[in-house]
Amino acid sequence: MSFLNLQEISKSFGGFVAVDQFNLEVDKGEFVSLLGPSGCGKTTTLQMIAGFLDPSHGQIMVGGEDLTARPANQRNIGIVFQSYALFPHLTAAQNVAFGLEMRKATQGERQEKIDRALDLVHLSAFRDRYPKQLSGGQQQRVALARAIVIEPTILLLDEPMSNLDAKLREDMQLELRSIQEKLGITTILVTHDQNEAMALSDRIAVMNEGRIVQVGKPHEIYEDPANVFVSSFLGKNNLLAVEVEDISGSKASVRFNGQSLTVPCREGVTNKEAWLSIRPEKVQLTDKGSGLLEGQIKTRVFFGNHWLYQIETASGEFLVYSQNTAVPNTAPRDAVGLNWQADDARLLNMDAS
Repeated sequence: MSFLNLQEISKSFGGFVAVDQFNLEVDKGEFVSLLGPSGCGKTTTLQMIAGFLDPSHGQIMVGGEDLTARPANQRNIGIVFQSYALFPHLTAAQNVAFGLEMRKATQGERQEKIDRALDLVHLSAFRDRYPKQLSGGQQQRVALARAIVIEPTILLLDEPMSNLDAKLREDMQLELRSIQEKLGITTILVTHDQNEAMALSDRIAVMNEGRIVQVGKPHEIYEDPANVFVSSFLGKNNLLAVEVEDISGSKASVRFNGQSLTVPCREGVTNKEAWLSIRPEKVQLTDKGSGLLEGQIKTRVFFGNHWLYQIETASGEFLVYSQNTAVPNTAPRDAVGLNWQADDARLLNMDAS
């Protein structure tokens, strides 16, 4: 049985439906991300779990108990906000102590738990510093320590790393995942950053327009997206318009550029015209005249561990990632062929849903 169970959760503001029939089961100790664009309802969902908003419909169950109508201060949930929300007039240790004081913990109990939480986030030496004396990453760690010191049943993270620079964000992602696994806290992260969701999560719930579009492990969703929205939102993607000749089980025969190809096909693809989805890292550059598609290099950009190519083809622009193993022998305006393995492509309906 799942630990956190959101059953048919909906939230309306007047005539606007922010969250629509949201169903999600989360196991104890699992790390799940709500991923989607701004306005898709992910933060509203988080606020309903926290008890800051009442659902218009549905139930929120935790450990078999119905928390739907329970006040926020009685849910034993830890929260880390995007702004960290630290008290500027309190030291790091005093900020961490706040939740314990609200729960009227004894002085001895408070001290022991504060020491443990600050040690866990590697801030013991900074306990007497005020927020303005701490870096952004250190403030984020204080906010995390304050959330976990109360030993919550669920940890909610609302875009907690969006204010950090790229390098620090990557470091904090590793630190956060390590702490979460060490404590075994059931965790829900709200983010619009697909790389963050894939790096941290056991599972991802992709949201759009108030609904869950697809739920699964990061690798599964990335490699087998449910539709065009998921394939385009979760990483870079190439879409090639094809004619569907035949569908047999999980395979389909498609035609493009005067040739046929048998590719994996998701259930529900019924249209005669469809998209063939191919990730940029699955495409290889080859000699002119020897590819499934032909094109001309428009741009070549170096990213350190890989090169990114923009290729102009008769079927539209293609992106290609090439591992940085040597200086490439191709340059802008060169004519090239594009190849990929048939099993690396996915057939999707033309519509986004």
